Amino acid sequence: MAASMPQTPCTLRKDASVTTFRLLSALLATVAASACGCSSIGSSGTGGFASLFDTESRQSEEEAHRTRYQETRAPADLQWLMRNCVESGMTPTEVNGVLGEQGRRVYDDDFIKTRGGHYHATDDTWKWGPDREGNSVYLVFRSNTLVNFDPNEFTQSPFEE
Repeated sequence: MAASMPQTPCTLRKDASVTTFRLLSALLATVAASACGCSSIGSSGTGGFASLFDTESRQSEEEAHRTRYQETRAPADLQWLMRNCVESGMTPTEVNGVLGEQGRRVYDDDFIKTRGGHYHATDDTWKWGPDREGNSVYLVFRSNTLVNFDPNEFTQSPFEE
């Protein structure tokens, strides 16, 4: 049986330093992993702490577009919100939150379901709008989940900033 070395004040301090270092490393790794999550990656594709500021800036930009759309019904703001904030898999309630208005369930929706897009007869169509030019957005949900959504359909107008 090997004899253990006696604990001296120096080795105790070393053990405490190693433990503290490991705890701080684990904490830093956890914070970094949270900051680099998929939802926090900025448009440049870089993660890290800089993406936290990108996320805050993005939320501020989203809120500005939502407020302008609610106040002026500007098509450019609706397009921006659809292109940058709405995603497949959202619920109608989540889309309501993005656009800042309540969508309305459309029951006579054959004009959507028969145009292609691989819709099912049991899918639900919802409508948001109109904007100030009379255009509305129709989205289709299956089991309360947005399907067949392509943000590229909401292209940036040459008149948008």
